[in-house]
Amino acid sequence: MQSLPNDAESLLKTSLNNLGVKDIEVQTYLENHLLSLPGWAGMMMWQDDHHKKVHDLLFTYLAIRVAMEWAIVEPHLPVKPPNTKDESVWKQALFHGCSGVDLP
Repeated sequence: MQSLPNDAESLLKTSLNNLGVKDIEVQTYLENHLLSLPGWAGMMMWQDDHHKKVHDLLFTYLAIRVAMEWAIVEPHLPVKPPNTKDESVWKQALFHGCSGVDLP
């Protein structure tokens, strides 16, 4: 986390890149983040609209939220697709004549 950028725009770009979010998916991805906690997003937008000292609070909130997501999932990346064909189960089934083996 210490190596992440300090400004919101760079932080958001870096985090999205680290998460592997494609350019075509960014809008939907960010909308889903904002919709997951509408009260927080609404409060940030209200603060932006009503206080002159606060600028881009909603954008900064979104950048921090996505960066936190990356920090949590980073140890588990890249995500490998599930193995749809477990050969060991099939070998066991053939060896045992399919008796007593639960097939997927």
